[in-house]
Amino acid sequence: MDLQTVVQCKLNAEDNCLCCVEGMLVSNWVRSTRVIAIVQHQGENALFVYHARQAAVQNADDLALETVIAFDSTTTFDVNSAMGIVGDDLELRFRNNDLETVFELPIGSKCNAFVSELYRALELSGTQLASSATELSWVERYLISNHSGDHSSTEMAKAEKVSCIKDSKLEAAPKRAFNRADAATDSVFGFEDNFVDLKIQEQNRSIMPSVKEEKLQKTVEQEVGALLRHSSVDLLGSRDGIIKRTMETREIEYTDLQSFRFFTGTWNVNGQSATVALQAWLAKDLEPPDVYAVGFQELDLSKEAFLFNDSPREEEWQQAVTNGLHPGAEYRLVKLVRLVGMMLIVYVQVKHYGQIMDVTSEVVGTGIMGKMGNKGGVAIRFMLHNTSVCIVNAHLAAHTEDYERRNQDFSEICSRMRFARFDPPLEIHQHDVVLWIGDLNYRLDHLQYDHVMLLLNKEKLQKLLEYDQLYKQKKKGMVFTSYTEAELTFPPTYKFDTGTDVYDTSEKCRVPAWCDRILWRGGQIKQLSYQSHPSLKISDHKPVSALFDIGVKIIDVIKFKKVYEDLMKRLDKLENEYLPQVTLDRVEIDYGEVTFVEPAIQYLIVANTGQVPVEFEFIKKLNDTGYCKQWLSITPYKDYIMPGEKRDVKLEIYVSPIMAAKLNAGEDKIEDILVLHLMGGKDLFVTISGVYVPSCFGMSLQALCQLPSPLRDVPVANIIQLESHNETDGSQHERPYDIPKEVYSMLNHLYEYGVHDGTIFQQPGLHSEILAIRNALDTAITDKLPGSVHSVAGKQNGLVTCWYNVFIKTNILLCVICCHSNRVCYIQNGRKKLPMR
Repeated sequence: MDLQTVVQCKLNAEDNCLCCVEGMLVSNWVRSTRVIAIVQHQGENALFVYHARQAAVQNADDLALETVIAFDSTTTFDVNSAMGIVGDDLELRFRNNDLETVFELPIGSKCNAFVSELYRALELSGTQLASSATELSWVERYLISNHSGDHSSTEMAKAEKVSCIKDSKLEAAPKRAFNRADAATDSVFGFEDNFVDLKIQEQNRSIMPSVKEEKLQKTVEQEVGALLRHSSVDLLGSRDGIIKRTMETREIEYTDLQSFRFFTGTWNVNGQSATVALQAWLAKDLEPPDVYAVGFQELDLSKEAFLFNDSPREEEWQQAVTNGLHPGAEYRLVKLVRLVGMMLIVYVQVKHYGQIMDVTSEVVGTGIMGKMGNKGGVAIRFMLHNTSVCIVNAHLAAHTEDYERRNQDFSEICSRMRFARFDPPLEIHQHDVVLWIGDLNYRLDHLQYDHVMLLLNKEKLQKLLEYDQLYKQKKKGMVFTSYTEAELTFPPTYKFDTGTDVYDTSEKCRVPAWCDRILWRGGQIKQLSYQSHPSLKISDHKPVSALFDIGVKIIDVIKFKKVYEDLMKRLDKLENEYLPQVTLDRVEIDYGEVTFVEPAIQYLIVANTGQVPVEFEFIKKLNDTGYCKQWLSITPYKDYIMPGEKRDVKLEIYVSPIMAAKLNAGEDKIEDILVLHLMGGKDLFVTISGVYVPSCFGMSLQALCQLPSPLRDVPVANIIQLESHNETDGSQHERPYDIPKEVYSMLNHLYEYGVHDGTIFQQPGLHSEILAIRNALDTAITDKLPGSVHSVAGKQNGLVTCWYNVFIKTNILLCVICCHSNRVCYIQNGRKKLPMR
């Protein structure tokens, strides 16, 4: 029985369920599953919200009416979703009589149909709405019926109480285990005055807890866990924030470890359809996993998938995975995220679904031009009980010789993958458990095909591993330094002739390699297996899996109560006796010379020399829009320090093209004053200074055309004067060039050395080579620039994006853009007119 039919069975004969969808009700920290239905009664409409008594709704008894929101003239709603990220939820904000209810709906055909029907229902209600008394009469019948007939006991009725949104707010969280006489006076934890209401007494607990105790433990654990997770801005600087952070540092005193089995799998499917059963990969073990994390690469190789991020293969492979899960348990989808051909799906056993919280996803593209989604990573993070888990599925740069680019892709994913739902945003390494899977594309160095096949035939895998790029780069500390990988005991998983177990016999004869890998970091992790699955042959890669037993922290409410009460006593005493105190290792930071797109990093050490925990934050100065200038970033910009501890604050200067333009023109300087505010204490001031070394990047084309010599040979005052005049003032002794010599030099280099390279604008250059090219352009004009043509092309593209206040001939500008776009055009005008010095 489908969901809409089940809802219809709950309605009276004269009422009709127009559409329904399963989603999440959002309130504060809590996200709870609900079934949302649009119900029509003689031209009037209302939103019915049901609580599902079990994960898989099969009949009317599985649904309990929680609230009804009647449509009237005040009813409106807004929708919001992140563009281009498959798997991100749609946020639905429903407003009625100044009350707002927030739902999250998984994006898909059902969600689209529900939103469309909601638009139509609101439009219809606006034209046919009767009087307010009539509009509520049919709704009230459901409320009265729900109170009198749906529940067999007063306790059940109280726990599942329903109300009309016109009279009371929607209850998002399950019924709390505490009696709150005045919620407004509770602390953020809600335990300070209410522990006495807990019905569990530690001395009376039996060895085998009763069903009632288990239910209470689960309810309280959900609430405590929600409050202990990543802090919000509202908590920072407050007494509750200090309590929360201190409780986090003492979590070992009130948490127990329980082992959960995680299955992780990765497969590059080479654009193939899901035509095979996946049980041999996903359900090979006798014991069903608690959590599945399944990643794919090259899910769809079509242009449509790349340009529009839309692919029918997504649904095909998701269904194949669903059908291939272990038959010994019932599973539920936690999250799906896809970026072009990279897809990650996470499932959890239904019995654990209620303890999965704070689910969110992010994507990072590192492909063409360093941004596109043909390469990169996707990630899903969540809380399981009181343990944070992050799973990353990555597809790094290809080709044997490009191991440095793979290292760079890894660094880009780590630095750019930030879960912005949290404040401050969470990074990958800030999770208790990180599982990194994917086609990492690391190959075997300095080995020919025949030699590798000889070693494979002799089963000398350990000898081959000595040439594995990932093993070598990891050992050098260049990549995955904090991650662990189990020993590789299976043959290389790439590259096979499709449909066979035979390594590549094509003309290219690709050398076999362990491209598909699974690594992890964190504590309380025991890896049980690491294997490939050669029976699946539809791709040129073989799928790989790893099985883990992971210790998950589960809150013991009785222990939590004791720790909390002890903390409250200590905190009351400390607050009366001490104030926050910190010392800084310095208050003046000089960066010296700062150059374009080259990070300059200094560290500020903040030490808590007082007797109480301290929260600090860099705050805005009067009339400023931010706490620091655009070229400066501070990590962390707010944090918490225990007495006797220190915190290293990273201060990084990075001059982007937009910032470079202002610095070249003298509109800005590498100077700033930071205000470090202590919550409940005083403010401290830190002075930032440095000297920006001008670069041709960020200068106007007019100014570059008037420079007869390299930029570094020109006094800074002259550069500022050139940038401050929009027109030539007649004082120039030489006629301006038709095209800047820096632009000509790069385009000439591309014409001479890269005109026959079809991938010239498709691969990002190496950062070290880009810096060398910048220095060459700023200090001298040579016939050949350092670095590869890809780096020169990337730098030329960067110069195009830096241009502003353009005052050169239109035909020259169009020709430059043509060169950038088509890669084969040659600037005849510039070549003839520009003298090289």
